[in-house]
Amino acid sequence: MLKRLKLSDLGLQDLQSLCKNCYAFCSSGVKASHCETVLNNHEPESETEWESLLKPFDLEKLRKSLNWISPNQLRKLLELPLDVSTSVKLFQWAGTQKGYCHSFDVYCALIDKLGAAGEFKVIDSLLLQMKEEQIVFKESLFILIMKYYGRAGLPGQATRLLLDMRSLFSCVPTFRSYNVVLDILVAGNCPKVAPNVFYEMLNKGAVDKALGFFEEMMREGLDPHIKSCNILINRLCRTGKVQNALDFLRDMIHRGLTPDIVTYNSLINGLCKMGHVREALDLFDKLQDEGISADAITYNTLISSQCKEGMLDDAYVLLSRGVGNGFIPNDVTWYILVRNFVKEGDEEW
Repeated sequence: MLKRLKLSDLGLQDLQSLCKNCYAFCSSGVKASHCETVLNNHEPESETEWESLLKPFDLEKLRKSLNWISPNQLRKLLELPLDVSTSVKLFQWAGTQKGYCHSFDVYCALIDKLGAAGEFKVIDSLLLQMKEEQIVFKESLFILIMKYYGRAGLPGQATRLLLDMRSLFSCVPTFRSYNVVLDILVAGNCPKVAPNVFYEMLNKGAVDKALGFFEEMMREGLDPHIKSCNILINRLCRTGKVQNALDFLRDMIHRGLTPDIVTYNSLINGLCKMGHVREALDLFDKLQDEGISADAITYNTLISSQCKEGMLDDAYVLLSRGVGNGFIPNDVTWYILVRNFVKEGDEEW
C-alpha cells in the first residue's frame, strides 16, 4: 500500500511523473464499465491509495504541473474511488483551463458520486450551472438523482425534481421518470405527495398509467384521497374509459373509500355520453340508496340525456321525482326541457 505523500516531499519531476501515470490511465482504451468492475473488487486500502496520491497536491502546483486535461479524461478520474472533496476540487480545477468546457458525462459522473454521498445541495447547484452553460439535459441524469432521493428517504424532493424537469430544465419526462417517482412514493408511504405526480401525469394524458398507479397504491394498503380519485374517474370517463372508471369505483368501495356526488356525476355523465342512459339511471338509484343527495348537475345530465333519447315522459317523471326530494330546477333544467319539448312539438308542456 502506498504511503500518504506530503507535498513537501514531492519535487516537480515526481509530481509530473505521477500525473503522467494518471494520464496513462485516463487515456487508455479501457472501458469505463471494466474499470468500475476492477475498482469495485478492490479492498478499501486501494481507495486510500488514490486519495493519498491526489489529496496532498496543492491545486495551484497541480495546475502548473499537468498538461491540458480533456473532459473524457476528467470523467475517468471522477469515476475512480476518490472522496467527494477531492473529486469536486478536480472538477473545479479542470474548469479553470483555458478553452475547456465540462461535458454532460463529466457532470453525470460527479453528480453520481455526490448523490451516493447525499450531497443534494451541491447537486442542485450543478444542475443550475449546467443550465447556465447551456448543456443539453438528458432524462437519465434526472432519473439517477431521483433514485438517490429515494434511497435517502426524500420522496418529496424526487417529486419536486420531476416537476422541475420540464419547467426549469426544459427536459420532457417520459413514463420512465414517472415510474421511478411513483415507485419512490409508494415505497415511502406518501399518499399526500402522490397527487402532485398524479396531476402531472393526467396533464400529459397518461390516464392508464395514473390508473395503474392508484391500483398499486391500494394494493400496498395506501388509500388515495377521494379528490384524487374523482379526478381520475372524471378523466377516465372523458376519454371513453367508463368501464375502467366503474371498475375503479368498485375497488374504491371495497377499500372502504366513500364516493361522493362528484364521483357519481362523472360516471353518470360518462355513461350518458356513450348512450347508456339506463345504466346511468341505475347508478342514480344506487347513489340515492347510499344516502347521497343528487344535485343540479346530476338531474340536468340525466334529463338532457333522456330528452336526446326521446324519453321525454321519463324526463318529466325524473324531474317530478327530484322536486319531491327537494331538488329545485334551475335555468339550465328549464332550458333543457323547453327546448326538447318544443322540438318534439309537444304543445301540452
